[in-house]
Amino acid sequence: MNNIQRSAALLLAIGIVILVACDSGSPTATVAVSTTATPVSNETINPTLQPERTPSPSDTEHVGRYNTNLQWMFKTEGQIRRTPRISDGTVYIGSDGRFGTPGLYGIDTGSGERLWVFPVDDGVQSSVAMSGGLVYFGGRDDNFYAVDAGSGEEVWRFETGGWVDTDPVIVGSTVIFGSRDHNVYRLDLRDGSEIWRFSTGGELVSSPAVSDGLVYIGSNDNNMYALDVATGEMQWQFATYGRVESSPLVDDGLVYFGSFDRSMYALDAATGELEWWFKTGAIVVSSPRLFGDWVIFGSNDYSLYALHGKTGQLVWTFNTTGKVLSTPAIDDGIVYFGSSDGNLYALSALTGSEDWRYKTTGQVVSTPVVHDGTVYFGDADRTFYALDVSAEARDVPVAEFEAAMFGSGPMRNRTFEAKPLEELSGVRWQFQPIGARPRFGAEMTTVGPTYRKGSNGGRPVNSGIV
Repeated sequence: MNNIQRSAALLLAIGIVILVACDSGSPTATVAVSTTATPVSNETINPTLQPERTPSPSDTEHVGRYNTNLQWMFKTEGQIRRTPRISDGTVYIGSDGRFGTPGLYGIDTGSGERLWVFPVDDGVQSSVAMSGGLVYFGGRDDNFYAVDAGSGEEVWRFETGGWVDTDPVIVGSTVIFGSRDHNVYRLDLRDGSEIWRFSTGGELVSSPAVSDGLVYIGSNDNNMYALDVATGEMQWQFATYGRVESSPLVDDGLVYFGSFDRSMYALDAATGELEWWFKTGAIVVSSPRLFGDWVIFGSNDYSLYALHGKTGQLVWTFNTTGKVLSTPAIDDGIVYFGSSDGNLYALSALTGSEDWRYKTTGQVVSTPVVHDGTVYFGDADRTFYALDVSAEARDVPVAEFEAAMFGSGPMRNRTFEAKPLEELSGVRWQFQPIGARPRFGAEMTTVGPTYRKGSNGGRPVNSGIV
């Protein structure tokens, strides 16, 4: 046998072995991914070079533990994307879109009845800040408003050059917010007069955070900025590899935020130097929240993550079946957050195990708020919910899921009418049984390591003050 024949025979033998192995039904080997902190070399690491993860569950489970303790629901005239605020028996929530008359709503927390609505062209995607009997918020008509909290009457407005989607923060007798016109503004609360503005290189969707005399805010120019709260002068900026729409969280000398480069970052709050960054499988729009020493946030890779705040090491992760743009709320050891799979989830903050979920008719991208045993949140189907969290959730057979979720209304060809119907303008929903769904739950693995320290942050540049 010559060399060519020997080579052909060897290749044939290898192919037979491979075919037998594939047909044996034995599980394929998996490579464990380290979750320990890994030092970053001096060479710049580009997170965008990593492939985006697409979840592909291999099996299914029968799910059925639902919270059915709905107190009331309210139908707005636009999608609900931001955080409700509650004060003196009133919940304030904005809705956006071109359906009907979107704007800012004042709703009675006990009954779910509308107290007033403040119409805004194209709606409101900003949450409100409150001071002195007024609510302050931005609109998609390019204006920033001060409105009487009791009556919904306008007190003053300030015109910017773009949508105002960020949540304002009150500092003393002033208010700070960002606009999609690329500018950060500081105004006087009394009359809306401008004190300073700072110009970034991109639209502002990230909401500001203020700590120790500095304003932190992300921009769609890929940067996180730290500004002097008194003057608006930039102290440092940190460049990521994607847009920064996640809002910063400042705690114990560190500032945490996510980026479209699929990472969660921790920077030194005073200098902007990188402490660590953690790689997820998709963009991070969700803003981080604290639970003890842990940082909890969502990613568009369908997961909610808990990391150790000082090291960036993974503690746990919980997988849903949709993108997690919602910022989590944490109350009494429970994490509440929404997913684009249409569920609001309640997990143990300590373990990441699921307590219950609540199924809505639209994507849940808003941030929930827990107040006096009730969780308030909205969905993209224009519905705002008040859900009792003190009553125990119960296992619901899938065959009875629709009746369990909206059992107060009559069943008519699998369509349920909410009760009372007049509160929802006669809206009806069509539900289908959940049945088998892709498996999801708490896991102790990650899609990428945590990296420590770097050299691409904390670069003072020329001030953007105008």
